[in-house]
Amino acid sequence: MKQILLSSIAVLLYSAATVSAQTTVGTFTGGDPGEGLDLQGTFATALYASGADDGSIQVGDATFTFTDLNTGIVTSSARTPFGAPTYGNPTPSTDDLNLRLVNDYVYFAGNGNGGEPLTIDLAVTAGQQYKLQLLYNEACCNRGFDVIFEGVLAVDDFNPGIVQGGTGGGAPQDVGTVLTHTFTATDGVFNVTLDGFNTPFPDKNSIFDSLTLETVPEPGSAILALTSAAGLLTLRRRRA
Repeated sequence: MKQILLSSIAVLLYSAATVSAQTTVGTFTGGDPGEGLDLQGTFATALYASGADDGSIQVGDATFTFTDLNTGIVTSSARTPFGAPTYGNPTPSTDDLNLRLVNDYVYFAGNGNGGEPLTIDLAVTAGQQYKLQLLYNEACCNRGFDVIFEGVLAVDDFNPGIVQGGTGGGAPQDVGTVLTHTFTATDGVFNVTLDGFNTPFPDKNSIFDSLTLETVPEPGSAILALTSAAGLLTLRRRRA
């Protein structure tokens, strides 16, 4: 049993040290644990669009702050009211209600009409692992765009409304789409580009509502926890 346990730990340690970038697309129904988002942990950044600075909005452990256009983080054509999310119905929690607030506006880039794509530049620390969540509420259109991280295509022809449960046009407002990307930073800025110019959808204009950037614990922390657990199990076996 001890040999098996130590072998398992060795595999986990190796995995922790060799994490590579990975991207997933899914849905969420609210801001509470188990509703599709990871909002527990330590967040380097969480931001949202709005008509004005509405202050910070807390959802789980993430403190979302209003971020204006073209101030060094989000470069986009506009920010505009968009949809009326109903996450958590019929009995929404405080986190559900606050998530509605951070997802009822979008950053918008009219690059499908020949304009520039929407870009996001996030301050990071080289060597640190992060989890990025891009949150979407499609409320009008059969829209799609490419998602590019650090100059590399991650999701081709991404259509958040279809993922959200729509069929082309306004999608259900009690469900949102989340694009999650886990990566290890290689320099001090992580670059995101949303570009609809070469996609096949009727609406090629890229958007996003809000985002979180979570700091993933260092592999050393996981190693220490696993090693401690192994020691406790061995001690218990000896006492038994």
